[in-house]
Amino acid sequence: LSSATQANNLNLLIPADTNASDTICLQTLGNCNSPVKASGTANQVAYFSGTSSLTSSSLLQDNGSFIGVNTSTNNGTLSILSSSATSSGLFVQGAASNSVPVAVIEAGATPAANLLNLETSTGSIVASFTDTGSLTADAATFSGAITAPTTTNTINGLVINSGALSSVTGL
Repeated sequence: LSSATQANNLNLLIPADTNASDTICLQTLGNCNSPVKASGTANQVAYFSGTSSLTSSSLLQDNGSFIGVNTSTNNGTLSILSSSATSSGLFVQGAASNSVPVAVIEAGATPAANLLNLETSTGSIVASFTDTGSLTADAATFSGAITAPTTTNTINGLVINSGALSSVTGL
């Protein structure tokens, strides 16, 4: 091959094993059929913004130690910040199933903390589920109607008879 000043979209023919010809694609000449052009920002997940263009997403962050959705603040392995005051930060909907839960929260091998905390915007815990399954109101009280199952069950020593609660204390 020899070098010379050429016009755009110059095709160089190179013989193949069968003495046919092939085309060399040079991105700077713009003669490639579908080049992917990429630019981005460190720790932002890339997505296709066109048929042959990658760009970084300000919605998804990944720095190798956590994933952020709409946030770059690491508050846990997965951190999610809602996009506005009128939208939920997390919405989970299960498929139509009567045997599989919508979500599972499982403690580690040696749980030393609550499985789930419900907190105010300042981080104060108002209620929590402990690793033993108890629901605790921390600095708050539970109020409102309690709906019991329509069949007879026993839950944590409390008898629930056809919608009526008995032996309930501390509410």
